Amino acid sequence: MSDNESRKRAAREFQAANPGTSYTRALRQVSHGRIRRPLAAVLGTGLDGRAVEVNLEWESRGGSGPHCVVVDDEVSSLLAVLAAGLAAGQAPGDLELVLCAGEDVRLQVTHYRRVDAGELAEIVDELLQSRYEFFRSIGARDIEDARRHGHQVPTTVVLIEDTDGIWARSQELAHWLRVGRSAGFNLVVGTPIAPPTALTSADDMSPALVLERVVHTATLGNGLLASMTTAAIFNRGEGRGTLRTRGRWDGVRRVQGPDVLTDFDFTPRGARLGELGI
Repeated sequence: MSDNESRKRAAREFQAANPGTSYTRALRQVSHGRIRRPLAAVLGTGLDGRAVEVNLEWESRGGSGPHCVVVDDEVSSLLAVLAAGLAAGQAPGDLELVLCAGEDVRLQVTHYRRVDAGELAEIVDELLQSRYEFFRSIGARDIEDARRHGHQVPTTVVLIEDTDGIWARSQELAHWLRVGRSAGFNLVVGTPIAPPTALTSADDMSPALVLERVVHTATLGNGLLASMTTAAIFNRGEGRGTLRTRGRWDGVRRVQGPDVLTDFDFTPRGARLGELGI
């Protein structure tokens, strides 16, 4: 097989793994010799028996990102599940995790950076500044431009256990939300709020509206965080969860599709699931 045919086949495989990616973009990606794994995490098994995953890539890359809210009585286990899923299969240098949470939160991943709440703002700002300086040094506009020119730049996922709702109201979080896309930063905010006991069977409102109310409470009315949180994961207890993703934009009709709600059973099961407290 010729090199040209190999690149064409690799581009089609890249498109299959990254729904929504144009053939031209896929060909450009594989031509630089590196294919980055999508920022996706398998959460569990759906009612149809298929794997349910959350993809924190931007919608233009086939995902439901870039940011996510997780809601649970105790978000530590849910943050651990999400972090482990995101890290699975990532190549060295493609992903870095920053965790700001209580000492009881332990991530089942090889490498991550733990920071205290008092130092989170300074450290994230330093990481952003370093990323911008690197872009300037190579003449790149943003992370996508740097990657198009063959540079390996990691996606940085910042996981925050927002126990008291302080971060959801902070100016720092608002700033990171605004600049996150160009720099390659994704935010996961975990809020310990007990969700409704019957997320999918409310008497006076649709399930999507129930979950929207929960997200609104979790973000404490932070309009920016709520608007940029296109994925939300809810632990419903007893090993069950619900993933809410935003409906796709219909460019022809120029309307936003309804939210998509997916019920699933968390994995892994058994003893490890118990250890995670789910």
